[in-house]
Amino acid sequence: MVIHTPLEKAEKVSANVNGLIMYSESRCQCIHLSLYPGEVVDKHTNPFDVVFIGLEGSADLLTDSGNISIKAGETVFVSKDTMRQFSNSQNEVVRIMVIKLMQET
Repeated sequence: MVIHTPLEKAEKVSANVNGLIMYSESRCQCIHLSLYPGEVVDKHTNPFDVVFIGLEGSADLLTDSGNISIKAGETVFVSKDTMRQFSNSQNEVVRIMVIKLMQET
């Protein structure tokens, strides 16, 4: 099976962020996240592991372990139940691929 999702046809996430669901199933969900200058994704935790892949620009990722700058071409793994908050202090749009790794039951 092959599933192709262009950005312009992706469904918007239900959270109050500029995120598009590129792929979703029981094991994982891939979200294309855009953060505009000055935008902040509030502090939160998730009950699943997440991999962030920098696609464009540079964003600040605050976690329980400290502050990390994630740039295009970099990945950051954050384990479940770890606090995280994204912010864009740059003058350009930041784009990040968010891969949620769901636990199978």
